[in-house]
Amino acid sequence: MATLRKIRQKIKSTKAIAKTTKAMYTISSVKFQKAHVEMSGSEPYHQRIQQLLFDTLNKTKESHILLQNNVSNKEGLLVITSDKGLCGSYNTVIIKKAMEYIISNRNKELKILTVGKKGRDYFKRNWILITSEYFNIFKKLTSLQANIISDEIIKLFLEEKISKFSVIYSEYKSLFSQPVVMKQLLPIEKVKVNELQFDFIYEPAKEIIIDTLLNRYLKANLYHILIEAYTSEIAARRNAMDNANSNASDLIDDLTIHLNNLRQQKITEELTEIIGSIEAGRT
Repeated sequence: MATLRKIRQKIKSTKAIAKTTKAMYTISSVKFQKAHVEMSGSEPYHQRIQQLLFDTLNKTKESHILLQNNVSNKEGLLVITSDKGLCGSYNTVIIKKAMEYIISNRNKELKILTVGKKGRDYFKRNWILITSEYFNIFKKLTSLQANIISDEIIKLFLEEKISKFSVIYSEYKSLFSQPVVMKQLLPIEKVKVNELQFDFIYEPAKEIIIDTLLNRYLKANLYHILIEAYTSEIAARRNAMDNANSNASDLIDDLTIHLNNLRQQKITEELTEIIGSIEAGRT
């Protein structure tokens, strides 16, 4: 009886967990749709700024400090993780890639910025110095947060003479594919674009326009990266909850079969005892 009671309790607790994961799956699905729409909506502006910037640079042959490498032993790294867990291996693989970079560049002076509590907490537990940390920005992500982070990256790049500033995050490919990538933010790498079939008249000076475009491009690029990272996080959480639901359902089925087998065995034993008693009485 004790074994039957334990199995019933396990079935009950598993059903309660499945109810929670199903609710989280539903919430994640709704959030994913919203995040995906916002990510898709940011792409045209990002592409347009990129087109204008690099077409202008190609035609004017102008140089800029944000396009030039600083000769130094300093590098910067922005690591984007989530604030919450329950999203499978999402944070684990990002932190793993970041640690590989940190270990391989241990002879350099690193300026590390974190977005998300998971990455921040891991680095602090492992005594890794963080220059700046940002968290809870995904609750209501706007371009303002991207602008603040972008301004700090530019400031560090210029004042600290950082040779390169990179970002590690989960790039959204599809609902079931979000690979971890490392991309260079500064100095801004030129992208090959189809040149526009007309020339610009620059007003005010083209140096001012290029400076403005470079700043806006970095901010638009970072904003798109943040939205992409958040979309990947929600997709990972949705998939994790879906897998949890499936595993819970399988476990409940297995436990139910086991319970029924034990009950059948118990009934058979009781019937055998009754029949045995009757036979004994007859003799």
